[in-house]
Amino acid sequence: MSTSTLLNYLEENVSAETSNRSKTETLIANGTIAEGQAVALDLTKTGTNRALYCVAADTGSPNTILCVGIATHAAVAGENVNVVVGGYYAKANVHASTVAGDMLLISGVAGQLLKRATQVVESGSATVLLYPVVAIALEDDSAVTNVAAVFVMNNAFM
Repeated sequence: MSTSTLLNYLEENVSAETSNRSKTETLIANGTIAEGQAVALDLTKTGTNRALYCVAADTGSPNTILCVGIATHAAVAGENVNVVVGGYYAKANVHASTVAGDMLLISGVAGQLLKRATQVVESGSATVLLYPVVAIALEDDSAVTNVAAVFVMNNAFM
């Protein structure tokens, strides 16, 4: 059976939810998650629970690298958390050097997105992060608040 997402409302300067400009999924937090943090499926779980629980995404463990989107509100372990898995989100946690157009991926800081290197040099001993792009920055973090609007790439949820 095919499904479709209908555009609910066409008007400028309304929320992403009103105009259906972002797709969200509800997951269960398996730890403390802050609003705007990138979240990953919790791969310490077993079976289908791996697609139900989430944690702050980071590169520190193979269990926290499957980033699926951005948390829209804070949650603690056991609470439901809405996650933008595709489309617009206004307050993502990003590295302070983020500028509009940056391709963003998970970093070593829990829940924070970092600019992806756009060029890979094959010679030498440089380390290059090759994690999937999670989002595209839509604005600079010009106030150096580690917050920017992004467009989340629909990586894991269909």
